[in-house]
Amino acid sequence: MRPSSRIVVVVALAALAAGCTKFKEEIETSRAEAEMQAQMESYQKPKTRPGLEPLLNRPAPAMPDPIAPERPEQPDPSALPFPWVDIPWSEAEAMLAGDPAALRFLALKQLGQDGLIGLEDVTQRRAANLGALLPITVPVPPAAGLDRPTAPPSSLVKRFNHLYDTAKGTPETRRAERNFLLDAMMPGAKAPRTTLAAPIDMAQARAGLARLDRLKQSGLITPSEQEGEAQALQKMIADGALPETLIVELPPPPPPAPKKVVKKAGSGRPVGRMEGGVSGRFEVIPSPPQVSAPKIPAGSNAPAGLHLLSMGTAIHAEKAYEALKKEFPDLAPLSFTVSKAELGDLGATYRLIAGPTDPANAEKICADIRAKGQSCQATPFPK
Repeated sequence: MRPSSRIVVVVALAALAAGCTKFKEEIETSRAEAEMQAQMESYQKPKTRPGLEPLLNRPAPAMPDPIAPERPEQPDPSALPFPWVDIPWSEAEAMLAGDPAALRFLALKQLGQDGLIGLEDVTQRRAANLGALLPITVPVPPAAGLDRPTAPPSSLVKRFNHLYDTAKGTPETRRAERNFLLDAMMPGAKAPRTTLAAPIDMAQARAGLARLDRLKQSGLITPSEQEGEAQALQKMIADGALPETLIVELPPPPPPAPKKVVKKAGSGRPVGRMEGGVSGRFEVIPSPPQVSAPKIPAGSNAPAGLHLLSMGTAIHAEKAYEALKKEFPDLAPLSFTVSKAELGDLGATYRLIAGPTDPANAEKICADIRAKGQSCQATPFPK
Protein backbone atom coordinates (compact mmCIF):
# COMPACT_ATOMS: atom_id res chain seq x y z
CA MET A 1 0.00 0.00 0.00
CA ARG A 2 1.20 3.42 -0.90
CA PRO A 3 1.97 5.86 1.95
CA SER A 4 -0.76 8.24 0.89
CA SER A 5 -3.37 5.48 1.13
CA ARG A 6 -2.26 4.56 4.64
CA ILE A 7 -2.63 8.13 5.75
CA VAL A 8 -6.21 8.23 4.46
CA VAL A 9 -7.14 5.01 6.30
CA VAL A 10 -5.67 6.21 9.59
CA VAL A 11 -7.52 9.51 9.37
CA ALA A 12 -10.81 7.71 8.63
CA LEU A 13 -10.39 5.34 11.57
CA ALA A 14 -9.61 8.20 13.91
CA ALA A 15 -12.76 10.04 12.86
CA LEU A 16 -14.86 6.88 13.31
CA ALA A 17 -13.44 6.25 16.78
CA ALA A 18 -14.22 9.80 17.80
CA GLY A 19 -17.82 9.40 16.59
CA CYS A 20 -18.33 6.14 18.52
CA THR A 21 -16.99 7.71 21.67
CA LYS A 22 -19.39 10.64 21.36
CA PHE A 23 -22.39 8.30 20.72
CA LYS A 24 -21.52 6.24 23.79
CA GLU A 25 -21.35 9.36 25.92
CA GLU A 26 -24.78 10.48 24.69
CA ILE A 27 -26.35 7.10 25.55
CA GLU A 28 -24.92 7.14 29.06
CA THR A 29 -26.11 10.71 29.54
CA SER A 30 -29.67 9.77 28.49
CA ARG A 31 -29.67 6.80 30.83
CA ALA A 32 -28.52 8.92 33.77
CA GLU A 33 -31.19 11.52 33.04
CA ALA A 34 -33.90 8.82 32.95
CA GLU A 35 -32.79 7.36 36.28
CA MET A 36 -32.72 10.82 37.86
CA GLN A 37 -36.25 11.54 36.58
CA ALA A 38 -37.54 8.27 38.01
CA GLN A 39 -36.01 9.04 41.39
CA MET A 40 -37.57 12.50 41.42
CA GLU A 41 -41.02 11.06 40.64
CA SER A 42 -40.69 8.48 43.42
CA TYR A 43 -39.89 11.21 45.93
CA GLN A 44 -42.78 13.38 44.79
CA LYS A 45 -45.38 10.53 44.84
CA PRO A 46 -47.12 10.18 48.31
CA LYS A 47 -46.35 6.91 50.03
CA THR A 48 -49.28 4.80 51.35
CA ARG A 49 -49.08 2.33 54.20
CA PRO A 50 -49.61 -1.30 53.19
CA GLY A 51 -53.25 -2.22 53.28
CA LEU A 52 -54.43 1.39 52.72
CA GLU A 53 -53.99 1.49 48.95
CA PRO A 54 -56.95 2.78 46.93
CA LEU A 55 -59.48 0.09 46.23
CA LEU A 56 -58.86 0.26 42.52
CA ASN A 57 -55.18 -0.50 43.04
CA ARG A 58 -55.72 -3.39 45.43
CA PRO A 59 -55.48 -6.92 44.08
CA ALA A 60 -58.83 -8.64 43.71
CA PRO A 61 -59.48 -11.09 46.56
CA ALA A 62 -59.33 -14.72 45.66
CA MET A 63 -62.80 -16.19 45.21
CA PRO A 64 -63.46 -19.29 47.34
CA ASP A 65 -63.87 -22.50 45.56
CA PRO A 66 -67.46 -23.78 45.28
CA ILE A 67 -68.43 -25.96 48.25
CA ALA A 68 -68.44 -29.49 47.04
CA PRO A 69 -70.36 -32.21 48.87
CA GLU A 70 -68.17 -34.31 51.14
CA ARG A 71 -70.25 -37.44 50.83
CA PRO A 72 -68.26 -40.55 51.79
CA GLU A 73 -67.89 -43.25 49.23
CA GLN A 74 -70.77 -45.69 49.14
CA PRO A 75 -69.40 -48.93 50.59
CA ASP A 76 -69.95 -52.43 49.38
CA PRO A 77 -73.01 -53.79 51.27
CA SER A 78 -71.02 -56.86 52.23
CA ALA A 79 -68.50 -54.65 54.05
CA LEU A 80 -71.13 -53.29 56.43
CA PRO A 81 -71.42 -54.88 59.90
CA PHE A 82 -75.12 -55.50 59.19
CA PRO A 83 -76.33 -58.58 57.30
CA TRP A 84 -77.99 -58.02 53.95
CA VAL A 85 -81.69 -58.92 53.81
CA ASP A 86 -84.17 -58.55 50.99
CA ILE A 87 -86.69 -56.30 52.71
CA PRO A 88 -87.79 -52.74 51.82
CA TRP A 89 -86.78 -50.03 54.27
CA SER A 90 -90.39 -49.01 54.81
CA GLU A 91 -91.38 -52.57 55.71
CA ALA A 92 -88.50 -52.91 58.16
CA GLU A 93 -89.42 -49.57 59.73
CA ALA A 94 -93.02 -50.70 60.18
CA MET A 95 -91.89 -54.02 61.67
CA LEU A 96 -89.78 -52.23 64.30
CA ALA A 97 -92.36 -49.59 65.20
CA GLY A 98 -92.51 -49.03 68.94
CA ASP A 99 -88.88 -50.15 69.45
CA PRO A 100 -86.82 -46.90 69.52
CA ALA A 101 -83.46 -48.65 69.97
CA ALA A 102 -84.06 -50.92 66.97
CA LEU A 103 -85.19 -47.96 64.84
CA ARG A 104 -81.93 -46.17 65.64
CA PHE A 105 -79.94 -49.18 64.42
CA LEU A 106 -82.07 -49.33 61.28
CA ALA A 107 -81.26 -45.66 60.56
CA LEU A 108 -77.55 -46.34 61.15
CA LYS A 109 -77.64 -49.21 58.67
CA GLN A 110 -79.42 -47.18 56.00
CA LEU A 111 -77.08 -44.20 56.41
CA GLY A 112 -74.08 -46.48 56.01
CA GLN A 113 -75.53 -48.36 53.04
CA ASP A 114 -76.36 -45.07 51.24
CA GLY A 115 -72.86 -43.74 51.83
CA LEU A 116 -74.04 -40.89 54.06
CA ILE A 117 -71.63 -41.87 56.85
CA GLY A 118 -68.34 -43.68 56.63
CA LEU A 119 -67.91 -47.41 57.03
CA GLU A 120 -65.63 -46.98 60.06
CA ASP A 121 -68.20 -44.77 61.77
CA VAL A 122 -70.96 -47.34 61.19
CA THR A 123 -68.82 -50.19 62.53
CA GLN A 124 -67.68 -48.37 65.67
CA ARG A 125 -71.12 -47.05 66.63
CA ARG A 126 -72.81 -50.41 66.11
CA ALA A 127 -70.20 -52.20 68.24
CA ALA A 128 -70.48 -49.58 71.00
CA ASN A 129 -74.25 -50.01 71.32
CA LEU A 130 -74.98 -53.60 70.28
CA GLY A 131 -75.90 -54.37 73.88
CA ALA A 132 -79.19 -52.57 73.29
CA LEU A 133 -80.17 -55.38 70.88
CA LEU A 134 -78.40 -58.26 72.65
CA PRO A 135 -78.43 -57.38 76.36
CA ILE A 136 -77.55 -60.90 77.61
CA THR A 137 -74.73 -61.98 75.31
CA VAL A 138 -73.01 -58.61 74.71
CA PRO A 139 -71.00 -57.59 77.80
CA VAL A 140 -70.57 -53.93 76.81
CA PRO A 141 -73.57 -51.86 77.97
CA PRO A 142 -75.07 -49.52 75.36
CA ALA A 143 -75.24 -45.75 75.52
CA ALA A 144 -77.90 -44.27 77.75
CA GLY A 145 -81.08 -42.99 76.14
CA LEU A 146 -81.40 -45.34 73.17
CA ASP A 147 -84.87 -46.29 74.38
CA ARG A 148 -86.10 -42.70 74.05
CA PRO A 149 -88.42 -41.96 71.11
CA THR A 150 -86.61 -40.92 67.95
CA ALA A 151 -87.44 -39.64 64.48
CA PRO A 152 -88.27 -42.29 61.85
CA PRO A 153 -85.20 -43.59 60.00
CA SER A 154 -86.57 -42.27 56.71
CA SER A 155 -86.65 -38.73 58.14
CA LEU A 156 -83.09 -39.03 59.45
CA VAL A 157 -81.85 -40.20 56.05
CA LYS A 158 -83.52 -37.23 54.34
CA ARG A 159 -81.85 -34.87 56.79
CA PHE A 160 -78.39 -36.31 56.11
CA ASN A 161 -78.99 -36.14 52.35
CA HIS A 162 -79.89 -32.47 52.71
CA LEU A 163 -76.61 -31.77 54.50
CA TYR A 164 -74.64 -33.13 51.56
CA ASP A 165 -76.79 -31.68 48.77
CA THR A 166 -77.15 -28.12 50.05
CA ALA A 167 -74.57 -25.44 49.21
CA LYS A 168 -75.21 -23.50 52.42
CA GLY A 169 -72.53 -23.25 55.05
CA THR A 170 -68.96 -24.41 55.03
CA PRO A 171 -67.84 -28.02 55.04
CA GLU A 172 -66.83 -27.58 58.68
CA THR A 173 -70.28 -26.40 59.81
CA ARG A 174 -72.03 -29.13 57.87
CA ARG A 175 -69.66 -31.72 59.28
CA ALA A 176 -70.37 -30.44 62.79
CA GLU A 177 -74.12 -30.65 62.23
CA ARG A 178 -73.79 -34.15 60.83
CA ASN A 179 -71.81 -35.28 63.87
CA PHE A 180 -74.37 -33.69 66.20
CA LEU A 181 -77.24 -35.54 64.53
CA LEU A 182 -75.29 -38.77 64.48
CA ASP A 183 -74.37 -38.55 68.18
CA ALA A 184 -77.99 -37.88 69.08
CA MET A 185 -79.15 -40.87 67.04
CA MET A 186 -76.42 -43.39 67.89
CA PRO A 187 -73.77 -42.13 70.36
CA GLY A 188 -70.19 -43.28 70.16
CA ALA A 189 -68.13 -45.24 72.65
CA LYS A 190 -67.39 -42.19 74.84
CA ALA A 191 -71.05 -41.53 75.65
CA PRO A 192 -72.42 -42.42 79.12
CA ARG A 193 -73.42 -46.09 79.42
CA THR A 194 -76.46 -47.78 80.93
CA THR A 195 -76.91 -51.40 82.00
CA LEU A 196 -80.05 -53.12 80.76
CA ALA A 197 -81.87 -55.45 83.11
CA ALA A 198 -82.40 -59.11 82.23
CA PRO A 199 -85.96 -60.44 81.86
CA ILE A 200 -87.71 -60.60 85.22
CA ASP A 201 -90.42 -63.10 84.28
CA MET A 202 -91.44 -65.59 81.59
CA ALA A 203 -93.52 -63.01 79.76
CA GLN A 204 -90.53 -60.73 79.24
CA ALA A 205 -88.34 -63.64 78.14
CA ARG A 206 -90.86 -64.69 75.47
CA ALA A 207 -91.15 -61.07 74.33
CA GLY A 208 -87.35 -61.00 73.99
CA LEU A 209 -87.43 -64.06 71.72
CA ALA A 210 -90.06 -62.46 69.51
CA ARG A 211 -87.99 -59.28 69.31
CA LEU A 212 -84.93 -61.25 68.19
CA ASP A 213 -86.92 -62.59 65.25
CA ARG A 214 -87.86 -59.05 64.19
CA LEU A 215 -84.27 -57.84 64.53
CA LYS A 216 -83.05 -60.70 62.36
CA GLN A 217 -85.74 -60.23 59.70
CA SER A 218 -84.96 -56.51 59.44
CA GLY A 219 -81.24 -57.17 59.03
CA LEU A 220 -79.98 -55.62 62.26
CA ILE A 221 -78.36 -58.73 63.76
CA THR A 222 -76.67 -61.69 62.15
CA PRO A 223 -78.05 -65.24 62.39
CA SER A 224 -75.26 -66.20 64.80
CA GLU A 225 -76.00 -63.20 67.04
CA GLN A 226 -79.69 -64.08 67.05
CA GLU A 227 -78.97 -67.71 67.85
CA GLY A 228 -76.66 -66.93 70.78
CA GLU A 229 -79.08 -64.51 72.42
CA ALA A 230 -82.03 -66.87 71.84
CA GLN A 231 -80.20 -69.77 73.47
CA ALA A 232 -79.48 -67.65 76.54
CA LEU A 233 -83.14 -66.69 76.83
CA GLN A 234 -84.36 -70.25 76.28
CA LYS A 235 -82.01 -71.49 78.99
CA MET A 236 -83.48 -69.01 81.45
CA ILE A 237 -86.95 -70.25 80.54
CA ALA A 238 -85.99 -73.94 80.75
CA ASP A 239 -84.26 -73.58 84.12
CA GLY A 240 -87.47 -72.29 85.63
CA ALA A 241 -85.59 -69.44 87.26
CA LEU A 242 -88.19 -66.93 86.12
CA PRO A 243 -91.71 -66.69 87.48
CA GLU A 244 -94.55 -66.87 84.99
CA THR A 245 -95.54 -63.34 85.87
CA LEU A 246 -93.75 -61.22 88.41
CA ILE A 247 -96.16 -60.03 91.09
CA VAL A 248 -94.92 -56.87 92.67
CA GLU A 249 -96.29 -56.23 96.13
CA LEU A 250 -97.16 -52.59 96.22
CA PRO A 251 -97.09 -50.73 99.51
CA PRO A 252 -100.50 -50.05 101.06
CA PRO A 253 -102.06 -46.83 99.87
CA PRO A 254 -101.78 -43.90 102.25
CA PRO A 255 -104.86 -43.10 104.33
CA PRO A 256 -107.18 -40.61 102.69
CA ALA A 257 -106.69 -37.04 103.69
CA PRO A 258 -109.37 -35.68 106.00
CA LYS A 259 -112.04 -33.84 104.16
CA LYS A 260 -112.22 -30.17 104.77
CA VAL A 261 -115.54 -28.96 106.10
CA VAL A 262 -116.85 -26.31 103.79
CA LYS A 263 -119.07 -23.87 105.58
CA LYS A 264 -121.84 -22.39 103.54
CA ALA A 265 -122.09 -18.66 103.82
CA GLY A 266 -125.49 -17.56 105.03
CA SER A 267 -127.22 -14.42 103.94
CA GLY A 268 -126.69 -11.37 106.04
CA ARG A 269 -123.73 -10.06 107.98
CA PRO A 270 -121.73 -12.35 110.30
CA VAL A 271 -121.26 -11.30 113.88
CA GLY A 272 -118.12 -11.28 115.97
CA ARG A 273 -117.16 -14.07 118.33
CA MET A 274 -118.90 -13.84 121.71
CA GLU A 275 -117.74 -15.02 125.09
CA GLY A 276 -118.45 -18.68 125.65
CA GLY A 277 -117.90 -19.93 122.09
CA VAL A 278 -120.91 -18.50 120.24
CA SER A 279 -119.92 -17.06 116.88
CA GLY A 280 -121.13 -16.68 113.32
CA ARG A 281 -124.66 -16.39 112.08
CA PHE A 282 -127.51 -17.28 114.47
CA GLU A 283 -129.52 -20.09 112.96
CA VAL A 284 -131.82 -22.75 114.35
CA ILE A 285 -130.66 -26.24 113.45
CA PRO A 286 -133.63 -28.46 112.55
CA SER A 287 -134.82 -30.07 115.79
CA PRO A 288 -137.61 -32.33 116.96
CA PRO A 289 -141.02 -30.64 116.77
CA GLN A 290 -141.22 -30.04 120.52
CA VAL A 291 -138.08 -27.78 120.40
CA SER A 292 -139.92 -25.08 118.46
CA ALA A 293 -142.27 -22.76 120.30
CA PRO A 294 -146.01 -23.36 119.86
CA LYS A 295 -147.84 -21.55 117.08
CA ILE A 296 -150.40 -18.80 117.72
CA PRO A 297 -153.91 -20.27 118.00
CA ALA A 298 -156.28 -19.25 115.21
CA GLY A 299 -158.26 -16.08 116.01
CA SER A 300 -156.15 -15.22 119.07
CA ASN A 301 -155.68 -11.55 119.88
CA ALA A 302 -153.25 -12.18 122.75
CA PRO A 303 -149.80 -10.57 122.61
CA ALA A 304 -147.58 -12.42 120.18
CA GLY A 305 -143.85 -12.89 119.93
CA LEU A 306 -141.25 -14.07 117.39
CA HIS A 307 -139.32 -17.23 118.28
CA LEU A 308 -135.89 -16.57 116.74
CA LEU A 309 -133.46 -18.98 118.44
CA SER A 310 -133.32 -22.05 120.65
CA MET A 311 -130.15 -22.08 122.76
CA GLY A 312 -128.55 -24.37 125.27
CA THR A 313 -127.99 -21.47 127.70
CA ALA A 314 -129.41 -18.00 128.26
CA ILE A 315 -126.03 -16.40 128.95
CA HIS A 316 -125.58 -14.97 125.46
CA ALA A 317 -129.21 -14.07 124.79
CA GLU A 318 -128.69 -10.30 124.95
CA LYS A 319 -125.67 -10.32 122.63
CA ALA A 320 -127.48 -12.63 120.23
CA TYR A 321 -130.52 -10.37 120.08
CA GLU A 322 -128.41 -7.24 119.54
CA ALA A 323 -126.76 -8.95 116.58
CA LEU A 324 -130.14 -9.99 115.16
CA LYS A 325 -131.50 -6.46 115.46
CA LYS A 326 -128.57 -5.13 113.43
CA GLU A 327 -129.19 -7.72 110.73
CA PHE A 328 -132.99 -7.39 110.71
CA PRO A 329 -134.09 -3.78 111.40
CA ASP A 330 -137.77 -4.88 111.81
CA LEU A 331 -136.78 -6.23 115.23
CA ALA A 332 -135.48 -2.86 116.49
CA PRO A 333 -138.78 -1.65 118.04
CA LEU A 334 -139.25 -4.94 119.91
CA SER A 335 -137.73 -6.12 123.14
CA PHE A 336 -137.00 -9.78 123.89
CA THR A 337 -137.37 -12.43 126.52
CA VAL A 338 -135.90 -15.86 127.15
CA SER A 339 -138.31 -18.70 127.82
CA LYS A 340 -137.05 -21.96 129.27
CA ALA A 341 -138.74 -25.14 128.03
CA GLU A 342 -138.18 -28.66 129.38
CA LEU A 343 -137.97 -31.30 126.64
CA GLY A 344 -137.76 -34.47 128.72
CA ASP A 345 -134.91 -36.69 127.55
CA LEU A 346 -133.64 -33.84 125.38
CA GLY A 347 -133.07 -31.68 128.42
CA ALA A 348 -133.89 -27.98 128.58
CA THR A 349 -133.80 -25.38 125.81
CA TYR A 350 -133.90 -21.61 126.04
CA ARG A 351 -136.06 -19.83 123.46
CA LEU A 352 -135.16 -16.31 122.41
CA ILE A 353 -138.51 -14.61 121.72
CA ALA A 354 -138.86 -11.02 120.47
CA GLY A 355 -141.97 -8.99 121.25
CA PRO A 356 -144.55 -8.32 122.29
CA THR A 357 -146.62 -7.35 119.24
CA ASP A 358 -149.95 -8.31 117.71
CA PRO A 359 -150.28 -11.69 115.97
CA ALA A 360 -150.63 -10.19 112.47
CA ASN A 361 -147.46 -8.12 112.85
CA ALA A 362 -145.60 -11.12 114.26
CA GLU A 363 -146.58 -13.25 111.26
CA LYS A 364 -145.53 -10.48 108.84
CA ILE A 365 -142.12 -9.87 110.44
CA CYS A 366 -141.43 -13.63 110.63
CA ALA A 367 -142.26 -14.02 106.94
CA ASP A 368 -139.81 -11.25 106.03
CA ILE A 369 -137.08 -12.69 108.25
CA ARG A 370 -137.53 -16.23 106.93
CA ALA A 371 -137.20 -14.89 103.38
CA LYS A 372 -133.70 -13.72 104.32
CA GLY A 373 -132.69 -17.12 105.69
CA GLN A 374 -133.29 -16.68 109.40
CA SER A 375 -135.53 -19.05 111.36
CA CYS A 376 -138.62 -17.37 112.83
CA GLN A 377 -141.88 -18.72 114.29
CA ALA A 378 -144.81 -16.54 115.48
CA THR A 379 -145.74 -17.72 118.98
CA PRO A 380 -147.70 -16.47 122.02
CA PHE A 381 -145.53 -14.02 123.95
CA PRO A 382 -144.61 -15.49 127.36
CA LYS A 383 -146.28 -13.84 130.36
